[in-house]
Amino acid sequence: MAERVLKLVNGIARMTDISTGAVSVKDEGGLVEANVTELDFTGAAVQVSALGGGAVQVDHAAAGGGVAIYDETTELVSDISSGTAITLPSAKQYNSEELEIYLNNVRQNDGENFEYVGVVPRTQIEFNEDLVTGDRIRFRIDRDFDTTPTIFDESLVVVASGAGAGEINGPITTGTPITLPAAQTYEDDELEIYLNNVRIDSTYDYNHEGTVPRTQISFTFDIIVGDVIRFRVDRVA
Repeated sequence: MAERVLKLVNGIARMTDISTGAVSVKDEGGLVEANVTELDFTGAAVQVSALGGGAVQVDHAAAGGGVAIYDETTELVSDISSGTAITLPSAKQYNSEELEIYLNNVRQNDGENFEYVGVVPRTQIEFNEDLVTGDRIRFRIDRDFDTTPTIFDESLVVVASGAGAGEINGPITTGTPITLPAAQTYEDDELEIYLNNVRIDSTYDYNHEGTVPRTQISFTFDIIVGDVIRFRVDRVA
């Protein structure tokens, strides 16, 4: 016999049949099973939480053991002097180069603009310049550093002559192929390019050169002495 409950129907109290709890389960719109009365979520990547009021939330980590993107911004309410340790929001931890830092929307370079603080797992950074009230610091990690390939993150400083480690002779004219440092290869859009800390766009600012696996790029404008070119790959294409 179906369960019944007293409910208001068009303003009138009536005894009404209620469901026994059976539901239909679908996967991307396709029916898996009808009239299901019990669900059992399994696997370490699945987390099920009761939200109250009959609602349940099911969370599933990204494929391959990845974690949700961490992306938080802090706006300074007071000046901070160079070398002062700054703790990441939400008690976030990081190892090294998986952490991206932006100051007022401009990507910062570790060693040049900021330093890692402490031992792994780290919780703080410090800037190599004074920060002022109103500055915005953005902290971002978009992959699980422990379960994906090592980050490639190298820079070339354009010098007039006698280029050494981390340098390249310039100026460099439009269309001249530039080889990535450390014999790095890439396919296409997994490669990020920054010019003087500003993220630039493929096709508009530079072109991919050669066939996959690629080793070079070329710029669509002249590069001058003093420019800093940063190459970064932080996830599988």
